[in-house]
Amino acid sequence: MTANTAESTALVSVIIPLYNQKRFIAATLDSVLAQDYAAFEVLVADDGSTDGSLAIAEDYADRHPDRIRVLRHEGGINRGVSATRNLALREARGAWSAFLDSDDLWHPQKLSQQMAFIQDHPETMVCYTLSDVIREGRGEEFIPDEDILGSHPLPPRPRDLFLQILLVQVNYIFSTVVVRTGQLREIGGFEENLPFQCEDRIMVARMATYGSVTCLPEVLCSYRAHDTSYTSGVLASRTWPAIFYDGQVRLMVALFRTRHRKEWAHDIARYILPVSVIRAAACSVQPRILGRVFLDFLWSLRYAPWIPVFMGMKLASFVLKGHIFTRGGDYMKRTALWKALFGHRPKSKEEKDK
Repeated sequence: MTANTAESTALVSVIIPLYNQKRFIAATLDSVLAQDYAAFEVLVADDGSTDGSLAIAEDYADRHPDRIRVLRHEGGINRGVSATRNLALREARGAWSAFLDSDDLWHPQKLSQQMAFIQDHPETMVCYTLSDVIREGRGEEFIPDEDILGSHPLPPRPRDLFLQILLVQVNYIFSTVVVRTGQLREIGGFEENLPFQCEDRIMVARMATYGSVTCLPEVLCSYRAHDTSYTSGVLASRTWPAIFYDGQVRLMVALFRTRHRKEWAHDIARYILPVSVIRAAACSVQPRILGRVFLDFLWSLRYAPWIPVFMGMKLASFVLKGHIFTRGGDYMKRTALWKALFGHRPKSKEEKDK
């Protein structure tokens, strides 16, 4: 596959949010500069780093002034990853925006192969690739049975794909994602002031309501799972059901407010939220998280007051099918609530078989 057309040689803005990654930022920037695709700019957006990583990024910008720009929030303050990505998005000159976390690595052919793939799939709004995993420290427990990350193939129907993104049945490493810059700006970029870090999945799901999400099934990125990795921490703390529930509610509200894909908003309210709220409430005993789940539930009722009806229907279905004492019981035994009450988490059937 060659990259010799206007689409596959379009300028790509590589957006790297930076916060205290002194150990990794140099290797990350080196992996971008090693790309065999020429038409790209690098925007390193600092989020108030205090460990010297900003100085490393500025040194790279001094040595590559035609390629790398370093951006900072006013006053050098910390505003979170959403606001930091939006800072770079406002300055991006490329027709496409590619996202890379400051501890991950791109393979040299990443941009060239991905942009050529996008040219062959002109309906694409979002494109991601597969990724391998570099594990260290606490990251050793990050999805230990999976060496290659990224869902493929994808559901052919856009509505099904959209729902699977929300249900986290479609997975990807965000450092592989490329999106159309213009459309991302039209939807307002990344949602800021979130109680949890779920801005990337909300953005991808919103973009999926405007066009196609595609996957290039090639391993073109290396994801680092380590002690300070946010995703590794979330999986270890078992708070992910509350995080994704918050994102699902926010996306439903956004679709109802804009009246764009309103029927898909109804799907969220009917098929996703009735079960997600139960899982989210059971995932933690921390008052802050439980309080957020409760507020999200009240917020969802403002736009979809019939959600409790579907919760009742789902519960009735479980009772009639006998699942309430089997599947429901097995799930509860794996929650933080069960561990807090009884002090242990029973082994799953798979763990017992081992």
